[in-house]
Amino acid sequence: MAFLAYDGLEAFYGGAAAGGKSDALLQAALQYTDIPEYAAMLFRKTYADLALPGALMDRAHQWLKPHKDVRWDRDTHTFIFPSGAKLSFGYIASPNDKWRYQSSELQFIGWDEVTDFPDDDAYLFMFSRLRRLEGSPIPLRVRSASNPVGVGAYWVKERFVEDGPNRKGVFFPANFYDNKHVDEKAYLRSLQELPESTQKRLIDGSWEEIENAAYPEFNEGVHVVPPFQVPYEYKRWEAMDFGVTNPTAWLASALSPQGHTLVYDEYYAPGLINEHASAVLTRRSFAWGEPVIAVCDPSIKARTGFGITGAGDTVHSEFQKNGLYLVPANNDRRAGRVRISQLLKPDPSLLYPDWHEKAGQLGSPRIFFTTQCINTIKQLKLAPIDAKEGDIVDPFWESRRGHAVAALRYLTTARIYPREQLQQFGQGGRILTRQWATFRESEPYG
Repeated sequence: MAFLAYDGLEAFYGGAAAGGKSDALLQAALQYTDIPEYAAMLFRKTYADLALPGALMDRAHQWLKPHKDVRWDRDTHTFIFPSGAKLSFGYIASPNDKWRYQSSELQFIGWDEVTDFPDDDAYLFMFSRLRRLEGSPIPLRVRSASNPVGVGAYWVKERFVEDGPNRKGVFFPANFYDNKHVDEKAYLRSLQELPESTQKRLIDGSWEEIENAAYPEFNEGVHVVPPFQVPYEYKRWEAMDFGVTNPTAWLASALSPQGHTLVYDEYYAPGLINEHASAVLTRRSFAWGEPVIAVCDPSIKARTGFGITGAGDTVHSEFQKNGLYLVPANNDRRAGRVRISQLLKPDPSLLYPDWHEKAGQLGSPRIFFTTQCINTIKQLKLAPIDAKEGDIVDPFWESRRGHAVAALRYLTTARIYPREQLQQFGQGGRILTRQWATFRESEPYG
């Protein structure tokens, strides 16, 4: 009732399974069909999703078939009402499909299972199709519904569920137990056959658990600590993943003599190379300290720069001319995901560090993050496994929403060793020479 009564621009209805999402969305689309100029459209990811038994289009047929004065145009997948109002069904399976609707004029746009869309590209584009005649009583509305599953859970959560600067619409949570028409016991028995994390999403409507999480080992209560002054003897290094319209992520980390990696700060912002360089150099001077090395995505050595030095520069060389010397990192996605997972897992032989609340207890993981690493923590919780490859983070998600996780891959696959080990091997040791061989490409550290 609240969802249908709300006439603001954006609203999202969702959470647990069996919460009545499809009914709510279809009812919202039908609200103004008595007004001649009204036009509504409901979207799914694919046409097959629309046409499934019990899905939106099938349900609309069940509801409207008894009304003989409502006509169905099968060529355009449109119901036409006696007033002349229209309810259509569409799909956007690929980025180019959105152009099919560039001439549409709509007052209502609905997205069923909106988390099936990997990013907000199509969702945002369709706002350009939202318009009405001057003086029309019809409100302009965009409505969506979904469970907290699918590759798009990250952007949907950010836009509707969690507090923050990116939140835009109103969230109407639906609980499994709200639906008094479903056979509760039978449905619960079915859901309890699923993995525990999936149960939390579909029964409790939890947005803290995601489907096919890349890093199920990550536990915010264990791996996240309050910020503190990093001891001088810790070995510091950094990693960067570059973006222009998407944010650039720059992580500052340190390695304790006992082998604990601490990611103690992050820089995360869109912008130009000179802006990033200025921000990072300032942080080094006043907070981070100087790293022994800074690693980056190897591809920036081949990408054209955007700074002040003219033609012929790459992103890599432009950073260097702005005072930041970067070494190409290991960009093996599989090795990177595995390495992060290994560091997150408890080590039965390792004591928790002095700055952790479990100091002195055995079973410490090898990596921690301070609460200043807001984006890194969020992305670790929401990073999805690639559906095709199975053991890497989804590259499409990472390129749009996971730059901090990408930087963490570079960070953790760099060959950085505790100072205790370096002292043990000595300055002329054969093992020490091999350890540093990875970094000989960069002149300042050669």
